[in-house]
Amino acid sequence: MHSASGMGNQADVWGSAYAVHCGALSERVGVLVSRALVRGFRERTAVRDGTARHVPTSDPRGGVWERSVSAAGTYQNGGYWGTPMGWYISAVHKTDRAAAADIAREYVRGLCRKVLADGAVEALEWFNPDTGASANPRYVATVALPYLCLQEAGILNLLDFPVGEVLPRGVA
Repeated sequence: MHSASGMGNQADVWGSAYAVHCGALSERVGVLVSRALVRGFRERTAVRDGTARHVPTSDPRGGVWERSVSAAGTYQNGGYWGTPMGWYISAVHKTDRAAAADIAREYVRGLCRKVLADGAVEALEWFNPDTGASANPRYVATVALPYLCLQEAGILNLLDFPVGEVLPRGVA
């Protein structure tokens, strides 16, 4: 799905995932969008390290918005976010349960890649794995929104896999 009909008429990963998750699309269109999201995960154009960007890298503009106040590769203009992952996993689950489980595992691994001094895991607001740029290591929406979405969709059990398979030693 696209984000706009004029300026910014580009593929919108977050909006597409949300539309499928909440049932805003016809069954036929929802299946097509879900399959596109699976491709975005498998081909690494929309998801990396268990997080999603707003515009896929397959976009003719290279994964950045046509016009943005944020520099390319930063924030909502090329950063990767955990916030929409509940929508994304839920949307993918509609057509490919194995891919949804793979994304869920990757998301949890990504959350646990860094343990803070107090033992909490780092939940970044956004980051760019290519540049190392990031913001806000305790961004609650990175954990809370995906958790609530997966619970609402009745698929929270996707995260029910052996802890040792996903979490680094000492984190549980």
